[in-house]
Amino acid sequence: MNPVRKCATSRTYGKSFDFEEAKRKGSMGLLNILSRISILGGIYTSEPGQSFGTISTIRVPVD
Repeated sequence: MNPVRKCATSRTYGKSFDFEEAKRKGSMGLLNILSRISILGGIYTSEPGQSFGTISTIRVPVD
């Protein structure tokens, strides 16, 4: 049985954010976010919007 998860999604409509490039460069803001999500046992995903912008999603389990 899959655990219940809380989900938060953020959509931006400006310049697209390249998650993999920022992660590779060691962006402190991104590393901080990933660290906190990991502590909660969660998952972070980021993908480019359809024509521009970025869609970021955080999912964390709920006990």
